[in-house]
Amino acid sequence: MRLLPASAGRVVIHGGAQQRPQNAVGSSIRMQRGWWRACTAGAIVLGALTAGCGNDAQAHELRWSFVFADDALRARAVVLEARVLGSGCAGAEAIYDAELTHGASAPAPPRLARGRYGLDGVARDENCHAYAHGCTEVDLPGAADQMLTIVLEAETERVECPPSACVSGSCIGAMDDGGVTRDAPLVPLDAPPVDGCTPFMEQCNGLDDDCDGEADEDFDLTSSTSHCGACDHACAPGDSCNDGICGREIVDVTTGGAHTCALRASGSVLCWGKNDEGNLGNGTTTSSMSPGSVVGLADATRITAGGEHTCALRSDATVVCWGGNGVGEVGDATTTNRTSPVAVLSLTGVVDVISGGFHTCAVLDTGRIACWGYNNHGQLGVGDVVNRTVPAMVGGITDAVHVTADNGSTCALLRGGTAVCWGVNVEGEVGDGTVGADRVAPGAPVLGVTDAIGVNAGGTFACALLASGAASCWGDNGWGQLGDGTLVAHPSPAAVFGLDDAVALETSYIHSCALRRSGSVSCWGYNGNGNLGDGTLVSRSAPGPTSGITSARAISRGVYHHSCAVTTTGEVWCWGANERGQLGDGTMTDQPLPVRVVGLP
Repeated sequence: MRLLPASAGRVVIHGGAQQRPQNAVGSSIRMQRGWWRACTAGAIVLGALTAGCGNDAQAHELRWSFVFADDALRARAVVLEARVLGSGCAGAEAIYDAELTHGASAPAPPRLARGRYGLDGVARDENCHAYAHGCTEVDLPGAADQMLTIVLEAETERVECPPSACVSGSCIGAMDDGGVTRDAPLVPLDAPPVDGCTPFMEQCNGLDDDCDGEADEDFDLTSSTSHCGACDHACAPGDSCNDGICGREIVDVTTGGAHTCALRASGSVLCWGKNDEGNLGNGTTTSSMSPGSVVGLADATRITAGGEHTCALRSDATVVCWGGNGVGEVGDATTTNRTSPVAVLSLTGVVDVISGGFHTCAVLDTGRIACWGYNNHGQLGVGDVVNRTVPAMVGGITDAVHVTADNGSTCALLRGGTAVCWGVNVEGEVGDGTVGADRVAPGAPVLGVTDAIGVNAGGTFACALLASGAASCWGDNGWGQLGDGTLVAHPSPAAVFGLDDAVALETSYIHSCALRRSGSVSCWGYNGNGNLGDGTLVSRSAPGPTSGITSARAISRGVYHHSCAVTTTGEVWCWGANERGQLGDGTMTDQPLPVRVVGLP
């Protein structure tokens, strides 16, 4: 095969001003540092064109290749000119015009509207003779996202610039018909191996195809729908890619009493399971074993499920809640159940929100905490045991960065890595070394916790995730939920056995799970419903692996007896109790092994 010599290519827009280029999808149009490659049957893949058709939100990739009619024509080629002609091959206006040569870049094309276009190709030799030509007509958007072939056949030769201005097939220092002066020529190359590496055009495969010391450098993995986050990860048709995550992709999951909700990267929310109180936020009280959209919510940044209610933090730093509201946990100044999201009253500047069993708390950008709902143990932290139907400020805290809650207790992570808890303390849940009276307001900090990066309240216990990747837990331990290898309660923190690489830690009613650095999940505690996901119903007092989960990026914080994990590809897998279809597998059978939620992208 013949590798073409280097030259600089320019884009020429004939008959009008150049439009603002659309960013490339993938990098098949970005050929700088790349090499052409003669493929089988003489095909040379040149690039791609991003075609945002009309009002379509999704830009499409239009890919084409040149195939020479015979090897003699291919061997003569030095420069290939790729053009997009308006109104088909007979069109006189070139909307896109680029000289493509070995080592050159294919400029980003303009956005194309719906309609018919001609994909036109001209081959020139080293003497600037245009000797082969071909054109294929396409209709957009119908031709998008497929490979199109342009056959180049011999035609009457023509010289496109004066001989004195022709260098290696490009017109140098002369004006072409679009009024663009070509750059100075590059020295032609014979493409020798580089340190034993034979260079080819860069592909998205994790390899250094073009021998420049970098792999996949021509590919945009942050916004390309063809390679979103990884070379082998494409978004669904019509989807978007932001920060390497497809918009429809699930990024977080939360588990309530008997319902589950998932957050998409786009900000929409899906819920399934029990819906007797409007838990699913779909405007009805009909339960569902498959995911359905929460109505009127498209800008959520965090979701949290309680016993019978669910809340979401919105992009404007406000909170909406829906579902059970018998003790004011929705925060709208009523005790009326809500089947769709309603705004929590008098609450702005929120940076974190958490739903306990029947109460809710939020961290504000001032470092203060507001809570509302059930208060039988003083879990609202306001100095009494009176329920609240609107947010009330927790006393004595001005430096909170995170809050967590469960049935009767609440804990806060403070700046500097310390933690404080309040509410029920019958088993030492407060973590200050005492057992007995409930705490109706924050008091002494959790003993020995000075470098926490997370804190989580369970049913009658709590845990802290430490900066080292280790964890410690305190409170009730009747089912081994503290993870220290015993069944002995601890009113102060005890180290979780064998855990030193956790990146997230989540607690439920009487079991706990940790997301490990490797992407695997380990759980411990009660296992009567398959809560630990290890295929058994045997409870465990120390962490053990959840079966089959190897690439999780998030795990659920739960209230009762089921758990879920989100994988790096956006799949959701759940295990444990399933009496109301909360696992999303289309059944109401408990599952001791993870099952994939059906109906999610």
